Amino acid sequence: MGFLFRLIVHTLLSAAVFYVLDQYIFPGSFSIEGNDLMRYVWVALFFGLLNTFIKPLLKLFMLPVQMLTLGLAGLAINGILVALLAFTLNFLEFQSAGVVVDHWFTYFVVGVVLGAVNTIIHWFS
Repeated sequence: MGFLFRLIVHTLLSAAVFYVLDQYIFPGSFSIEGNDLMRYVWVALFFGLLNTFIKPLLKLFMLPVQMLTLGLAGLAINGILVALLAFTLNFLEFQSAGVVVDHWFTYFVVGVVLGAVNTIIHWFS
């Protein structure tokens, strides 16, 4: 498959995961604000950018912590990325989308779910 096709499919599947997380799994504590369904696509695109550019640096900086916790700190990396996503979208006052999370544990669980789904998506693409 071509690069552009994989990028579009991955973004749409990530947007669907954000929709399910927002509407069904965490309807009160995790919400993506906006007017239309395109807000999920924008959030998925921005999360993809964070995964591409920030996640490798975050993994490098957290390497000593991962060694001490035998890899369990790796689960927190996507939670940190979700927190960074929420902070960045709200700081930039992005017009189409904003992320609101009530509790730190929600960051962690949303990050673990996103990491698992992204791993499955990468297996099949």
